[in-house]
Amino acid sequence: MTRIGAGLADATPETDILIARWKPSLTALGSDDAGRRRLSDLGLWFAEKAYYGIAVNISKDALATYRQVLPPEHPDIARGLNNLALLYQAQGQLFEAQPLYEEALAIFRQALPPKPPVIATGLNNLASLYKDQGRLSEAQPLYEDALAIFRQSLPPRHPDIAVSLNNLALLYQAQGRLPEAQPLYEEALAIYRQARPPGHPDIANGLSSLASLYQAQGQLSEAQPL
Repeated sequence: MTRIGAGLADATPETDILIARWKPSLTALGSDDAGRRRLSDLGLWFAEKAYYGIAVNISKDALATYRQVLPPEHPDIARGLNNLALLYQAQGQLFEAQPLYEEALAIFRQALPPKPPVIATGLNNLASLYKDQGRLSEAQPLYEDALAIFRQSLPPRHPDIAVSLNNLALLYQAQGRLPEAQPLYEEALAIYRQARPPGHPDIANGLSSLASLYQAQGQLSEAQPL
C-alpha cells in the first residue's frame, strides 16, 4: 500500500490525476533502472511545484521499493535517501534529514570510487544541514573535502566548483573569517561569469555575496559597483 496522496492537504485536481496514473504501478516502476528514474522524476516534479507532502510520500515509497529490490549498498538507495533528506531539509525538518544524509554518504563512499563528484555532493548536502543546525565547526571539513573532490574530478571552470566555493565562503563568513571568504567568493564569481550567460541568476547571486562581504569588511568603494 503506497502513501502517495494519502491525507495530503496539498492535493489538487492536477496532482490527483498524476497520482491516479502512477500509484497502481509504483512497485513495478521501482524494479528497473528506467522505472527508478521515472519515480525520481515524479518526486522532483511535485517538489518543484512545492507539493512537499506528496513529494515526501513518493520519495518514501520509492526508497522502500529500492530497499526491497536492490542490494543494501546500491548507489540508487543512497540517491533515494538523499532525495528524501533534501525534501525534509527544505521543510525545516533537519533532524529527520540528518540520518538520511549520513547513510547516503556512507553508501556512496562504500559503493563508488574514492573521489567522484557524487561523493562531493553528499558531503555538501550534509555540511549544509550541519550549517542550518548551527554546527559550523562540523560543517567546515565537509565543505572543504567537497571542494577538494570537485577540483580533482571536474574541469576547473565547472559550475559545481563555483557552488562549492560559495558554500565554503558563506561558512567562513558566518564564522567571521572574512579574509578567507573573499578569494572564494571572487573565484566563484569568475567561474559563473565564464560558465553562465550574461544575466544568469548565479552571476547575480555571486555579485550579491561578494558585495555583502565587501560591506562587512568596510570596503564600501569595492562593494558599490557590484
